[in-house]
Amino acid sequence: MAKKQHGFTLITVLILTSMASIVVLNSLRENIVQERMSGNFQKKMNSRLLAEKGVFEEAKLLQQALLNDQTLDIDGLIAATGNAFGSGLIGDDATYHASITKNAAGELEIASLGQRYDGDAQSNLVARFGLIPGNNLTPYSDAIIGCRGVSLGGSGKITSYDSTDASYAGNDADVRTTVHNANVTLNGTGTIKGSVASTGSIIVSSSQSVEGDLWANKDITFPSGTSTWSTKINGNILANGNVQLKDMMVNGYVRTEKNLTLNNGVHVNHSTADIPDILYGGSVLSSSSYTNNSVVKTLPDTAYVEGLTVPNVAGLDPDDPTSSPIYIKDQCDPLNISTLSELNALGPFPDLQLTNNTKKITLNENKAVFTDNGTVTEYLPKEVTVLGRVQENMYFFNNLTVNGGSLDALLAGAENKKVAVYVAGDFTITASGESHFKIHKGVSLSLYVMGKIHIRTSPIVEETIVKLTPSDAYAFNIYSGYKSGDGSLSCKDKDGASDKFGIYIASNTEMYATIYAPDTDVRVDAGAQYTGSIRGGSVSNCGNGETRYDVALKNITSGGGSSSGAKIAFLGWSYKVPAQAPEEPVEEPVEPTI
Repeated sequence: MAKKQHGFTLITVLILTSMASIVVLNSLRENIVQERMSGNFQKKMNSRLLAEKGVFEEAKLLQQALLNDQTLDIDGLIAATGNAFGSGLIGDDATYHASITKNAAGELEIASLGQRYDGDAQSNLVARFGLIPGNNLTPYSDAIIGCRGVSLGGSGKITSYDSTDASYAGNDADVRTTVHNANVTLNGTGTIKGSVASTGSIIVSSSQSVEGDLWANKDITFPSGTSTWSTKINGNILANGNVQLKDMMVNGYVRTEKNLTLNNGVHVNHSTADIPDILYGGSVLSSSSYTNNSVVKTLPDTAYVEGLTVPNVAGLDPDDPTSSPIYIKDQCDPLNISTLSELNALGPFPDLQLTNNTKKITLNENKAVFTDNGTVTEYLPKEVTVLGRVQENMYFFNNLTVNGGSLDALLAGAENKKVAVYVAGDFTITASGESHFKIHKGVSLSLYVMGKIHIRTSPIVEETIVKLTPSDAYAFNIYSGYKSGDGSLSCKDKDGASDKFGIYIASNTEMYATIYAPDTDVRVDAGAQYTGSIRGGSVSNCGNGETRYDVALKNITSGGGSSSGAKIAFLGWSYKVPAQAPEEPVEEPVEPTI
């Protein structure tokens, strides 16, 4: 008879229960591990997304800086773009911080750190961007640019208008220099409808009205004699050097890093309550009183600011002659005019003397026809690369003189075209009553000259802005590769001036032109209105006619075409492990002394 097995069922149940408990506990542990891994992954994803947000926000700032100033280069963009930082929508502990630098390859590099839970989860993201410049830099960003100096000695106004916008009513006729210690002298009587910026000093020696600012890397001085002048500055006065004021009105504020002189008759009518009228960083070398909106004031103690800093014109350090302009537009010769002489290799070229009304030449996109007393000579154009751009329909001559003859640039077909002339020697248009120079509608004429340019009869321009495909162009563009002059400025000796300047214009009829001559001295004695822009090694503007800056030139490039904006291009990105903060050394406990 079999023995009864007491308790076996209980033991079996306990064994099965234990095994089930082990399985459940293992599963629970695995679930906890999976949950923690999911949480860590989620936090990591949050930090990575925050790092990406930082890149996008910094890229927005970068793009906005470029939209504000299309002439910025990479270093200028970095200087103009701030850092992006903020928090995400999921909580205040979700943050990002992005900054921008230039890497070894010359690319823009945005580094962004995203963090979650006070840094428990971090992700570093680095995005690379490239700067794609526009199709070319416009050298016509201001009314008058004199690299080594500017002298305004006539009675004519300097104004601005927009040939493409009849509703324009701005004051953009700016005057500036670009080379270290290059002065601007204002000894005329005409109003300047813009600002004056000098990399040297600004010397005002006559009654002058300026609608914008006076801004100098050195001193700004006004007449120190006893005469009463009617000088009015509607903007601000800013100087890295000394400021000397006398018998004048400033409707903005005054800032000088060094000494301040307030002679009699100084009115500073700045009216913003929370911005001081005058600040200086040196000493007051005169009376400390001035007039503000008919109220006589005395400089308060707070007007002196130790270490006062005024921004530098063109980014040039006035105490460091080796410093370079921050922006390309502030360079003297952004187009590298020295390459123009390379076209001489295509020579030799014929002389063209249009010395009486029987000698005429017509230029179009197909051919140039020279007629001399019934004898016809034809020239065919070439397509060449000049100043970094392809120039089509170019004709070549050694010296070109219009003295009683005629020169016409016109169209052969119905489509508007660019036509160019290269002159290896001098280009001259005399004041002879028979001299005729006309640029017909639909033609943009560019004149490239290695010798001197003397114009005493202005060309007739039928159309200021020529509509072209794919871009527009100015009707008459002058480029000079002539090298002469030391930056000396003069509005004296008008009769002999043509021998002292690489470009001399003394016309009594209206003239429409751009002038690019960074290596030579330019003098304009316009008796009538001159419209366009002037860039020279130095510029003496001595005429009584109005100088009118066409602001449409801000969008026209060196080749005469419309400029396309610079762009930011995404090049790629990579995630990086956040740099670990160095651990602080653990100090050994100090044993107690018995």
